[in-house]
Amino acid sequence: MIQIVAVEEGGIACDAGCPYYEESGVVRGYGGPLKTHCRGIMEDVVVNCEKLNPKQLYKGKTLLTAKEIGKLLGMKLQKERKLYPVEHKEIHPVGWKPSKSSKKV
Repeated sequence: MIQIVAVEEGGIACDAGCPYYEESGVVRGYGGPLKTHCRGIMEDVVVNCEKLNPKQLYKGKTLLTAKEIGKLLGMKLQKERKLYPVEHKEIHPVGWKPSKSSKKV
């Protein structure tokens, strides 16, 4: 089972805007019913809602591609340039292509 949960900075109030909100006021707890309206305590990943805003995106059995994860987040994901190790010296500037500079007439 694969579970993807996005967490944003900034707290969220316990109301209908939270994906774990439950109107009934009672959720099943490990020791029996609990009088609360937050079902987030039953999740595998527990987030402090006073500091972070959790958004459960996906639960399933298949691995998602980056494009599908971007759709769930509602944004386009961009590839980041791989960083060189600290001891590596970059021998050419970013964007340099050998085909452009090696043409001899």
